Amino acid sequence: MDTGKAIFFGLALIALAVFSSDMMKPAEAGLMGSGRYMGTSSGGYQNVWVVDTETGYVRRCVYRDERPICFEWSR
Repeated sequence: MDTGKAIFFGLALIALAVFSSDMMKPAEAGLMGSGRYMGTSSGGYQNVWVVDTETGYVRRCVYRDERPICFEWSR
């Protein structure tokens, strides 16, 4: 192998390493984002359902008196 081909293949490997590290990870491929917790409103701005995307547990939070009140996680 001559020097030109060796340099080309070396640069190609470096480019492959750079681009493969920038690709999306499977956990980031979802439409709703990549966070562990996801919240959704239940008809009014005072009630929010919070879902733990790793365990599937759900909890309800209510916004009252300038602060949120959250209930126990489901089992």
